[in-house]
Amino acid sequence: MTREELEQRRQAYLEAERAVLMGKSISINGQEMTMESLSVIRKGLEDIDAQLRAKTRPRSLHSVARF
Repeated sequence: MTREELEQRRQAYLEAERAVLMGKSISINGQEMTMESLSVIRKGLEDIDAQLRAKTRPRSLHSVARF
């Protein structure tokens, strides 16, 4: 998934969280979400955030040995 796709997905999850907190019922990937689903929504946000961090973290080609 590209960074842009992850950002769009993250935005959808934030909107879902907002809607559920306002008492609305919404659907994500065909799954109905209600107030009881907040933990599922927040877990999805955590997963997306972890993927975004992994994409932005600089990768070191060499490790440093300390003696």
